[in-house]
Amino acid sequence: MFHLQQFKPFFDMRIAILLFCLICVMSCKTKKDVPNGDFSKCKTTGTVKDFTGLDGCKFLIVLENGDKLLPAKLNDENFEFKDGQKISFGYKELRDVVSICMAEKMAVEITCIKELE
Repeated sequence: MFHLQQFKPFFDMRIAILLFCLICVMSCKTKKDVPNGDFSKCKTTGTVKDFTGLDGCKFLIVLENGDKLLPAKLNDENFEFKDGQKISFGYKELRDVVSICMAEKMAVEITCIKELE
């Protein structure tokens, strides 16, 4: 007959592994560049322009100095670009993105964005 005492180390090890896995999963967090509602890093201003007439283009952001940025990655899935829209935003250059638009100075990741009135 089996004694419960023989299996006690086995059950202790299973509990330890389960706790370790639980701690690992709970310690994982996703990192966002800008928390929702924190627009302090949205210091660049520009105007959204629709370049659909150019081959491979859609919306580009035209800066005050005339440079055009391609918003290749947008962290706010609820934001919609509109032609002529004035925006304040933060961005990071994406060096590993290739575009067929060819009208932009660079492709960027928009880290925060808000519409100006």
